[in-house]
Amino acid sequence: MEEFKPELGQMFFATNSLDKKCPTYLTDYLKQLDASMRKVKLCYDKYNGNETPFANCAISYDNDTFLAHAYDWNEDNEQEYNFKYKDLKISWYKYLGRSMSCNFIPDEEYCRNMIAECIKSINK
Repeated sequence: MEEFKPELGQMFFATNSLDKKCPTYLTDYLKQLDASMRKVKLCYDKYNGNETPFANCAISYDNDTFLAHAYDWNEDNEQEYNFKYKDLKISWYKYLGRSMSCNFIPDEEYCRNMIAECIKSINK
């Protein structure tokens, strides 16, 4: 897998990029989690809208399985990553799918299991 190269804005204004470029399938799995969070209206009541931590909206969500934190506009806060599951850390610039990086490249089976566990954890 190729080395991650941040886009210009991320290079100058953001602190959250990791070593590896995320494969497309990893982004697709995270989009499934985003859709599931919207479906169960996980963040609607708390934040008064149709947003999840995968958008550019300053929302955070943590449970015992994973954590997801939207892009942080506060330059004083060093944001190491936007999503964490076990040892996997994933970062993006402003919203899911944009300038995605991760600390290692999981295979698709790992991703399927990860997303199944994450979705199960929000449906409890």
